Amino acid sequence: MKEKLDNVMEKGYIELVDIKLVEALMFMFHVPKGEADIHMVYDGSKYGLNEALYSPWFLLPTVDSMIRWVVAGSWLADNDYGEQFLNFPLHPDLRKYCGIDLSQLFPNEDVDGADDLVVGCWMRNAMGLSPSPYSSVQGSTRAKRVIMGNPRDDINPFVWHSIRLNLPEVSEAMHTRMETLLSGWTLYHG
Repeated sequence: MKEKLDNVMEKGYIELVDIKLVEALMFMFHVPKGEADIHMVYDGSKYGLNEALYSPWFLLPTVDSMIRWVVAGSWLADNDYGEQFLNFPLHPDLRKYCGIDLSQLFPNEDVDGADDLVVGCWMRNAMGLSPSPYSSVQGSTRAKRVIMGNPRDDINPFVWHSIRLNLPEVSEAMHTRMETLLSGWTLYHG
């Protein structure tokens, strides 16, 4: 378990802090992963923080909600947003409520003179915190817009000047109408 914790601390997901900076502790435990490994769980759902957080509703499709659209020849992608939580920082105002007691795993650590209790602070979107899915999807959408750039810029490798619908029943008049409708539309707001 300590090896797993060392790994997440090295990546910057947990930062050792003074106990005075933490107002609540999250639960940390491990579960078996296969026969010879464990999976660390940092659960932010058990101590009442979710009741104080605003989490906007948004559609995040599940297998059950998407299965009715699957037909022969369908193409699907699996976006694992749970793992993606680690790509986005937890809002600084929430970090003080996401402390983790590390005393049993780091008994010899000394953080700012407090050698009796070693506390870490979770620095990334956390499993079990209600705004984490929304924040992660919002962050990935913003990143995609930056990465894709302005679709009208000629030096952008993702440039497109017209839209061609690859459907046999779409007439040339429909293509012209679509290009007119979308001529002012841009995905980039920078």
